[in-house]
Amino acid sequence: MRKNIKGFIKFLWQKKYLMLIAMMFFGVMGYTIIRLVINPVNVNLSLRFASKNEILNYQDIISRDNLIEVTKQEKFAYVNYDYLLDNNQINIIYNNDIYEIIVKGKTFKSITSGNNYLQLLVKQINKDVTFYQIEELHKTNELIGLYLGSVMGLLFTKLLLLILYLKNGDIKYLDISDNEYIYKTPFHKSYWEKATNEYKKLENIIMVSILISLMQIVHLITLPSGFGTLGISFGYLFFAIAGMLYGPLVGIIVGCISDTVGFMLFPPGMPFNPLYTLSAMLTGLIYGLFFYKTKITFTKIFLARLLINIVINGILGAFWWGIDKNFTLDQTFVYMYTIALPKNVVYLLPQSILLYIVMKYLLPVFSTLNKVDKVIADNVSLL
Repeated sequence: MRKNIKGFIKFLWQKKYLMLIAMMFFGVMGYTIIRLVINPVNVNLSLRFASKNEILNYQDIISRDNLIEVTKQEKFAYVNYDYLLDNNQINIIYNNDIYEIIVKGKTFKSITSGNNYLQLLVKQINKDVTFYQIEELHKTNELIGLYLGSVMGLLFTKLLLLILYLKNGDIKYLDISDNEYIYKTPFHKSYWEKATNEYKKLENIIMVSILISLMQIVHLITLPSGFGTLGISFGYLFFAIAGMLYGPLVGIIVGCISDTVGFMLFPPGMPFNPLYTLSAMLTGLIYGLFFYKTKITFTKIFLARLLINIVINGILGAFWWGIDKNFTLDQTFVYMYTIALPKNVVYLLPQSILLYIVMKYLLPVFSTLNKVDKVIADNVSLL
């Protein structure tokens, strides 16, 4: 192990110029991504205007009736006025003869679209006004985007160099796959026979129940993500472990039960939507297919999380949310591009790294309990 680390350090020194170029490239790319998906809560759109005569009823400008009237126009059909009002995302203030409307979050497709929408709100109440230039106000410092972009650049650079290092053959991993105990792919009859037998054992049912319970307990400490109402939970770690230990079929069952139980224990204030349960079941299927009776690598973990974060959480989740909120198709895509996908893209790499660390250190424990083949536990690798 120490020899491999020294070899890798020597390799980095030999590739120092390539590393510098790669860090600059990935750093710029990371900064660009961060700026595109910057926390919507920390972005305000502000329109200031003045009137010759004081507007006594200026709060009516952002009233529900006025927002509904303007949103009737086809070009503004994507604007979710219920979300703006219910979450206090739009406000109007009056100070020193200047009125100012402030909209929080990435509500509009562009600054121009937001400018036109806010001006129409004002003109619905009072047409004798003078508008000032609309502003995009960032509470977050530009250095945050630069810092996060640099971190992303560093991580991707190290990953690239590690792949090149392993490809050179300085580190060789044992090919342990494709036998009756460890499979390269799930396309084996015996694979599915084993997966089918997993949920027939009482011991496994008890263990799965414990994992589902842990998923619900962890739900209590969900952290705010900064992307609308979406939070960060660590329940996915126990979900992945269930799929790894007991396979895709049990993973589907865990997804169904955990989502249903979670809805009953922590009702979100909306009617039960079975489409979210479908997403949870698909997530369990993915975990099982990627981790059950197969070699565990960071590449597999990253690909599994990529499918879950982008396809299931980012795309399907946005459509399910749109159905719940009676969004138009345009509103759904705005929510997808400004909240659902950015959150899942930003947390993709950290979630993958954390899951890799957890599996690397827990697999030997499960091996001693005869839950995982010892060869799998001893050969967790990056590639």
